[in-house]
Amino acid sequence: MRGLTCRRLAVGDLQRIPRSNCDWRTGCRAYRLARSDHSSLSLRHMQTPSAARQSHLDRPTFGLWRAVMRILLVENDRLLSEALGRRLTESGHAVDIFATVADAEAAWKMMAYDLCIVDIMLDDGDGRALVRSARAAGLRTPTLMLTARDEIGDRVTGLDAGADDYLVKPFATEELLARMRALRRRSPEITADELRLGNLLYDPQKTSLTVADRDIRLTAQEYAALDKLIRAGDRVTPKRLLGEHIYALHQEWSDNAVETLVHRLRRKLSDAGATVELKALRGLGYILCESPS
Repeated sequence: MRGLTCRRLAVGDLQRIPRSNCDWRTGCRAYRLARSDHSSLSLRHMQTPSAARQSHLDRPTFGLWRAVMRILLVENDRLLSEALGRRLTESGHAVDIFATVADAEAAWKMMAYDLCIVDIMLDDGDGRALVRSARAAGLRTPTLMLTARDEIGDRVTGLDAGADDYLVKPFATEELLARMRALRRRSPEITADELRLGNLLYDPQKTSLTVADRDIRLTAQEYAALDKLIRAGDRVTPKRLLGEHIYALHQEWSDNAVETLVHRLRRKLSDAGATVELKALRGLGYILCESPS
């Protein structure tokens, strides 16, 4: 079936992942969410038609406010979550979709999300309790709450629970995207409008890259890799962390996939005449630095 599907995960699944589909040092991230008590975790994910299996994340994306964000979407309305998930993934974002408080809480505490979208009414509880629990655990991810009830009391309790913004259903997708952009701009992780390295200028808000004042086109995945590497400064970015920054939970990836992506990015920067070096440090990871003069 195309679209959104459900998969039950358990610890035993780890023994059934073919080596050809999963690097055993990094693991398939979808399977790493199996809980330590051997219970299973329900994960709903996007499956694209075979014709698009080249990956929507490899399409060039322009004018986006960030090439790839890791987004947690907690919504028990299957049609709505499918529509939102598809729209966000087509924009190049990695989206993990859950329908229950328990599963979303497990994922939120394990993964580093850039943004969370949480419905107030969930299968096993209240989305406000989920946000309150996350805040109590020290998670400060920008969070937008969704609700079908347009009552001031509901909005107040949602914001008091720790949500950063509120949106009442039904809503226009463009308004949701605009609110997401506003939340992301207010995030403390966004410390500069533009990032420079050598003759390379990267604008994370506009998702644009110029080298010596010339526009360079990257795919969404390449933008995500660049974003992670340039923000790391002079610190090495491990291959596993780079992969986790780019791929969604349901996507199987390996060291080879990350290496191929980095090779493409390095070639594009070199062909554009960028005065930077994307170095691979064996056994450690990658570092993006200015070329020696």
